[in-house]
Amino acid sequence: MRAGLVVNPAAGAGFPSWRDAVEGFLQRARAWFWAAPPGPLGAECAPSSLRPTLHVVELPEGAPGGGRAAAMAAVSALCRHDLDVLVVFGGDGTLADAALALHREGLRVPILGVGCGTTNAGAMVSLRASEVTSLPAVLPSDPSMLRVHSVAGVEAFLEGRLLGIGFNDAVVGTTVLATVHGQARDVDAAAKLTGRSVPATSRSVGTAAAEVVVESPDGRRGQQAPAGARRTPVAARGRRRVVARGTEVGQVIVAPIAGSFRGRALVGGLCLAEPLGLPGAVLVTERPIVSAEVDLWRLQDMEPLVSRFAGLREEDRVVVRGMRPEAALCVDGNPLVLLGPDREVRIRVLRQAALHAWFDRMS
Repeated sequence: MRAGLVVNPAAGAGFPSWRDAVEGFLQRARAWFWAAPPGPLGAECAPSSLRPTLHVVELPEGAPGGGRAAAMAAVSALCRHDLDVLVVFGGDGTLADAALALHREGLRVPILGVGCGTTNAGAMVSLRASEVTSLPAVLPSDPSMLRVHSVAGVEAFLEGRLLGIGFNDAVVGTTVLATVHGQARDVDAAAKLTGRSVPATSRSVGTAAAEVVVESPDGRRGQQAPAGARRTPVAARGRRRVVARGTEVGQVIVAPIAGSFRGRALVGGLCLAEPLGLPGAVLVTERPIVSAEVDLWRLQDMEPLVSRFAGLREEDRVVVRGMRPEAALCVDGNPLVLLGPDREVRIRVLRQAALHAWFDRMS
């Protein structure tokens, strides 16, 4: 097995809190060929007994020394070494960054993710750091034992440039989740862009000119109608669906549809979109709902919750514009850019955004 190693030492509560997970996994996979970037992104995190056999890759001159850009540069360098799998220790955001780096290199290397972050809720997480001790003493070294499958995700664009790939969601909001003093907290997205975790309360993102629309290139709202089904007149289909405007826009969430919602009318439009095979949806809420700090009393203060839903095909684009200056585009917990009233974001859902790996005949 030819494996690349990437570690985000700042994920979750920080590397010292999950050092044993890295060492335990690598000890179980000591028969693999390992390549890693220099320093704390890889080589320094490996057990001392394995370092003599670890192939340390060279990063390009001028490569970033830290942060998201450094992790993506490390992934790009590693994947020039004909890898069978890329093993990433970090949170959902780190895994999303690894997938983005692979996309930019035009590569389809499967990712085996060990969740060490705040939420570890994404489809790219193969196991959590706390679960490494339950693995067999020796991990399979035959690449054919890897179970690889495609994972749905979202892509977010600003002014035609791909900013991020995610597997949980793309959110337009004012806060993101982070670990502060060992606890999951809501922190200010603008401050997080500069590397600071400043606790904050989520605020609505829309201005009076806010608009969230779904644009369809062929003007059709859904899949081809079955034979004999009643057809909607073309004029009623439209090429542009307005989901929400103005003060209706408190928070915007675009995500793949995961799981079965057939017959569960309580979930609203999901019970219609999922059986029709739609890969994703957009939800616009009048109040922010993505939070680590909602208890029963805060929930009751927020109710009744008003939301607007639209199912998405792969060819659809969610267009978001007219946001407040403090509103940020966040993908899998990574704040990518501040928006403001003059910037326009486009988000789409993909059925096959990346490759995920785990082992065959292992739970």
